[in-house]
Amino acid sequence: MDLAAFNVRIESAVPTEDQTTYRYVIAVQHRKLTWQVSKRYSSFDQLHKALKASKHAALPPLPPKTLIGRPIDTQEIEARRKGLQHYLHELVARPDTRTSTPLLEFLEFEARTDMTVTHLMPRRGPVCDLEDPRFAVSGVHYWHKALTKQMDVVIVAYQDSSHVARLGRMWTVVEPDELGAWAIWAPTHAGDDNWHRVFLENFAIKVPCMCVEETSRQIFIAMEDGTIRAYHLPDEEDIQPQLVGSYQVHATSVLDLDCSARHLLSIGFDATIRLVKVSTREVVSGGRLAKRLDGKHLTVAALDEPARRAFLGTSGSDVLIYDVSGNPPHFLHALTVMSSGPISWLNLSESHLWVGHDEFVTCYGMEDKTYEKRMPRMAQYVSNLEGGRQVRGGCVIPADKRLIVAYEGGVVVYSLSSGTATMAFAPHDGRTTEVLALPAGVYDGSTTILTAGVDGKVKYVFWHPPSCRAAAAAAEPPLSTTTTADSPIPRRNGQHEQNSHPNGEQYSQAHGCTDAPEGGPGPATSVGDGSKLRIQREADEDDDEETLRWT
Repeated sequence: MDLAAFNVRIESAVPTEDQTTYRYVIAVQHRKLTWQVSKRYSSFDQLHKALKASKHAALPPLPPKTLIGRPIDTQEIEARRKGLQHYLHELVARPDTRTSTPLLEFLEFEARTDMTVTHLMPRRGPVCDLEDPRFAVSGVHYWHKALTKQMDVVIVAYQDSSHVARLGRMWTVVEPDELGAWAIWAPTHAGDDNWHRVFLENFAIKVPCMCVEETSRQIFIAMEDGTIRAYHLPDEEDIQPQLVGSYQVHATSVLDLDCSARHLLSIGFDATIRLVKVSTREVVSGGRLAKRLDGKHLTVAALDEPARRAFLGTSGSDVLIYDVSGNPPHFLHALTVMSSGPISWLNLSESHLWVGHDEFVTCYGMEDKTYEKRMPRMAQYVSNLEGGRQVRGGCVIPADKRLIVAYEGGVVVYSLSSGTATMAFAPHDGRTTEVLALPAGVYDGSTTILTAGVDGKVKYVFWHPPSCRAAAAAAEPPLSTTTTADSPIPRRNGQHEQNSHPNGEQYSQAHGCTDAPEGGPGPATSVGDGSKLRIQREADEDDDEETLRWT
């Protein structure tokens, strides 16, 4: 439905026959057709509830209700009319709400026209669901054609979502408390929508994050005690990963992981970073950043493999950029975003850096190493989600020119062309923790994403099937629509944004780094019991040495 051909405005507010309230006369125009509908404030309230019930999110706020009695002041009535006008304007301006059944019924659209509207709200369905509601999803990776029989798998990390463990089991040694887990889910047959869990491993501590390196078929599971467990997934029909090593990388909890085909980047709550060579699992660079952090702590990490740089988000709204080509890492630049909240998401491509902080996502242009001070701020996106605006993750889909952001309160889809939100929905009961895009064409050519939440569920969400693409394109707002972008996002050297997982699992392919690691993972004894790896210096600020022990 073309926005330019659709116009809605509230012309007046008239008292009802019994003088107890007011009706708002709404003039609706679609192309050459015009009609009027009359609605009370309670009808707007019912519309708002119906949109929420259909999982729409980031809805504009309604003007407040009258606390006592009926509104009689003319200025109050006019203020409410303007508030309701703004509310309708926001709903009509967004493609998903503009084509929603509750709004079309509210405006009596299909009763007044002979037009059939294609609804753009995405379809949803569960991929996997952990039965224990205490668990939240802390990491997810979709591995397309992971096995030779062309079967996809979904790898999920979980951690306890409650603040208090099960007290009845806390003191038993026979049945320890299960605070973390990771699992592999696969369809019954290739191309089947019936997914089931084929592997599960539980732990007595939390699993805060995970990372998958597909080239060497390694899965890295981060633990709350600072260890990282490395698994190898054989290309066999019986999907049973093999533990190939467990190593103590940090003194406290691992906070985030990112990897390429060559290296694994890890950050810990102890203010340390580690760069591990994937093929040998040797620490090649690392250090403690306590002085640089100055009381803050690290939050998220992203690895720029071609330039050998680490981008590190902090709790103090800074992005620290380090050169990790040598040991210890060398500080390059501190990028300060315009907010007071922590950095909660980083995404790198060849031409752009995406930073999630508070309710904002800011896009910066990438520059070569040592020129980081020149990185320009190019666009900023902000959400008005109810019930949680903190950014939790995101992904960029260049083919559709979409930025998809997971907030605590839901998922918002932005158009990179106009800078506006085109769709927002709440896929989970509770906070959304992560979102990632699937390879093109996984589900009949639809745009497909995976979402994860504190409800322990991973869901696939898809929209724009082939028959609806033309309707979806027509529903896009015109490029003249008001945008939050400071300027259009250019492409460097003719390159488009690369589609990457929020935690960077597909980063090596995105940067054209397709070199295989120098060797596959060896057995657990290949490192040697009690062998030691020495870091020459702890960091550029600290002079103490540290010995890492592999187990």
